[in-house]
Parts: sequence; structure tokens; C-alpha cells
Amino acid sequence: MKLTEKISNVLKAVSRYEGASSKAVYQLLELEVSYATVKRGLNKLLGENYLTKEGEEKGTKYFLSKVYKVVLPIEMETYFQQDVDERQIIDELYFELIEGVLPSVSLFNQNERASFEKTQSKFLTKIKELSPFEYEKKLERLAIYWRE
Repeated sequence: MKLTEKISNVLKAVSRYEGASSKAVYQLLELEVSYATVKRGLNKLLGENYLTKEGEEKGTKYFLSKVYKVVLPIEMETYFQQDVDERQIIDELYFELIEGVLPSVSLFNQNERASFEKTQSKFLTKIKELSPFEYEKKLERLAIYWRE
């Protein structure tokens, strides 16, 4: 998902101070955006599974989700312009990723999933029309193409 600048700023504020309330995020931004805009941004990020929340009403706290930690976008130019000591890096392996996180999260939004399922359905229909020999040849071509 492409984030607008305002929503991206909301996400950055939550990433700096996980567990912040919506009011705290609003105050952290120090921008000329309304509190309602911050709330809409938080709700959009919740809908995209980039954030999780704990609590209700005024006690709601926002955190980066495990999904966001997997699909975290990195701005390469900005990253390498920073001094090595200033770069925010993950300095340990994420062992829980394969068995704990990926099975429990959706990496695709509804439109992406629908497109994938439509394409997969076309693929399955087409390969049913192939003889075993033709299917094997197609896989060989794919392997040769992939090596190049």
C-alpha cells in the first residue's frame, strides 16, 4: 500500500513511541494536521495491519504490528546517508518469523489477494489442458529462463 505523507508521519510517530495514545501521536507530530486526521490515519493503518491496538476509548495504545515489521519499507538513499551509528537496524535474527508470524498474518490486501486468486485459477485451468510431456517441457523452459 502506498502511504500518504500524513499517514506515513503517523506511522513514524508510532514507531518512535510504541504504546502511544492517539492524542500522544497527535502531539508528537507537531504538524498542522487535525486530531481527526490523525485518528483517520491510525484507523487506516489498523485496517492495513500495520498497527495493532490495546485497550479501548481513551485507554487505547498503538503498536507496530508483526506484519509491518515484515513489510517495513526502507528508504535506501536516506538510510545510507545516515551515519552508521544513527541507522535504525535490527541486530538479531527474527526466528519467530516463519513459524510464528507468517502463518498468522496476511501479507496481501483484499485486492491483491483477489488478483492472485484469479491468476492462480487461470494457471490451474491452463495446466490441466497440457499433457504430462508438455507440462514437463514448460517447467524445463521455466528453469532455463530462471537460470539466465
